[in-house]
Amino acid sequence: MICFVIEDETNILHGIVDVLTHQKYVDISVKGFTCGADLLDYEITEKPDVIFTDIVMPNLSGLDLISKLKESNICKNFVIISGYDKFNYAQKAIRLGVLDYLLKPFKPSEVVDVIRRVYKNMNKVKELKKSRSLPNLPFLSFHYPKNTNSFSYNQIINYLEMNYNTDISLSKISEKIFYHPSYISQLINHYTGKNFSYLIDYFRLHKAAEMLIFEPRRSISQISLLVGYRCERRMYQAFQNRLHMTPIEFKTRYMPKSKLEKSDL
Repeated sequence: MICFVIEDETNILHGIVDVLTHQKYVDISVKGFTCGADLLDYEITEKPDVIFTDIVMPNLSGLDLISKLKESNICKNFVIISGYDKFNYAQKAIRLGVLDYLLKPFKPSEVVDVIRRVYKNMNKVKELKKSRSLPNLPFLSFHYPKNTNSFSYNQIINYLEMNYNTDISLSKISEKIFYHPSYISQLINHYTGKNFSYLIDYFRLHKAAEMLIFEPRRSISQISLLVGYRCERRMYQAFQNRLHMTPIEFKTRYMPKSKLEKSDL
């Protein structure tokens, strides 16, 4: 498990890091930051499973940090640590979907309890993913290499995995990880045998296919936006180009009948 802690009071930061490092429930890697800006500047090679963050910090508040990280799909589990028992803070934290709100001073057992819950939820998600097998279609069965001996390629792939559902392009990736667009394109082609647009469509359509089959209440329009297409028409074009069928045809053909009856085509 990977955990980040953001806290501008160094004694509290070190205390939380120490509790997490020495708990016996799960193997964990912990990284501490004294402000949100340091985390945003940090080169994230693996997504954290949970982030603990203070609310009141210089330059960037914990709530604003959570919003930014959620937009970038960096992490799904956030825990607020605060010395302020204010309703408006708690209200916004709830809207952001934070996992817990720990008021200072809190007990070490409260921190460990959060880790237990995140770990249990991670196992549930893994089991859910195992049960979400997609049809054996050539495009959906494509496998790209991961963890190669090329740091640059690994960095590009990690960035794509975390940001495919945003308005992404070679030039925007270049601005973030400081490689020339042509170099990024060459690395992708060298290691995957595919071009950039193919890889982006793979990430997006793989997720869209899961939603179409296993989340029957979601509309085509909603799914298209969630996976990164600007409009429904773009996802239709991608489905027809890569899978040679429309999203509705895919849903009708591959969704179990029991779920199809409850879906909104």
